Amino acid sequence: MGIAMQSTTRDARLAIELRALDKRFAGGRGVRALDLEVQTGEVFGFIGPNGAGKTTTIRAMLGLSRRSSGEAKVLGVDLERASADERRDALARVGYVPSEPGVYERQSVRDVLAFLGALHGGETRARRDELCERLDLDPARRADELSLGNKKKLALVAAMQHRPALLVLDEPSNGLDPLVQRTLFDLLREERSRGATVFFSSHVLSEVERFCDRFALLRDGALARVLTADELLRSKQRRVRAEFTPSGVEASALVALSGRRPDRDGRVEFVTDAPMRAVFDAVAEDVREGRLADVTVDHPSLEELVLDEYQSTARREVKAS
Repeated sequence: MGIAMQSTTRDARLAIELRALDKRFAGGRGVRALDLEVQTGEVFGFIGPNGAGKTTTIRAMLGLSRRSSGEAKVLGVDLERASADERRDALARVGYVPSEPGVYERQSVRDVLAFLGALHGGETRARRDELCERLDLDPARRADELSLGNKKKLALVAAMQHRPALLVLDEPSNGLDPLVQRTLFDLLREERSRGATVFFSSHVLSEVERFCDRFALLRDGALARVLTADELLRSKQRRVRAEFTPSGVEASALVALSGRRPDRDGRVEFVTDAPMRAVFDAVAEDVREGRLADVTVDHPSLEELVLDEYQSTARREVKAS
C-alpha cells in the first residue's frame, strides 16, 4: 500500500491508520515503513511468527512505546501526540489485551475488573458478570494467584466489559484451552455484529483464516502481504501434492516445476503461481511416462501461503548474498 498524504480531518471509516510507521531498537530489530488501514467494523488479523514485530507494532500504535518515525492513528487519534484529554477519550473506546497479562496485587478478580471498568466510565457490572460466566472465570479468586490461562481470561474481560469501539488483542487465545478459545471467538463475533472493530495478532493461522475479513502478513518487521478471505480463495496460487514412483522422481517435469526435492518417500508438496496450463502439462507428462503414483491440485490454506512466502523470501535472500 502506498503512503497517503496526511489528512487534517478524521476519517470515520478507519479504526486504525498506520503511515510509514518505523520503530527501531539499538539491536536493529523493530518494524519499518508499515502502511496499514483497518476499516471500522472489520475483523483484521495481524500474523507472523514470534519476533516478526506484531507486539512492537501494537505498542507503537497505542502510544505505549514511542515510535521512531511515521504516523499512527487509532479511532482517528494519534495517541502519542494527542493531548491528555484526547488520549483519555480515545482510550476509553479501546479494549486492549497484551500478549503477556500484567501482574496484579492482592486483590480479587472482581475488584480488579471494577477498578479497570471505572477507568472507562459507565456501568460495566452486568457485562462483567456475563463475561466471567461465559469464560469460566471466578470473580472471587485472587488475581495474583491465577494461572496463565485465567490471567488471560481476566485481561479479556477487562478489555470487553465496557463494549469498546475497537478491540486490540495480542495473541488472545494463547494460554486458553480449546473450549475457552471457542467461547472467545464466539464473543468476538458478537462484538463484530454490534459494530466493533477487532484487530488481533496471532501465529495460529487457522484462527485467522476462519475468523478474519482481512489479514496482514508481517515478516522481519516489514509488511509482506495483505489479503482478504475472498482473495485467498481466488488466489492464482495452487497447492500441489504429488507422490512419485521410485523410477519417476529424477526425470519428473513436476519436480522441475516445483524447484523442490521430493522427500525420501518420493513425495513433494509445494505452492505455485505458475499458470495452470504449465502445472497440468507437467502432470500430464509425468502420468504419460509412468512417473506419478498420485497427485492433487487445490487451493492452498493460509498457513501454506505464509510458509511459501517465508521460503520464497529466504531463497531470494540466499541468491542475493
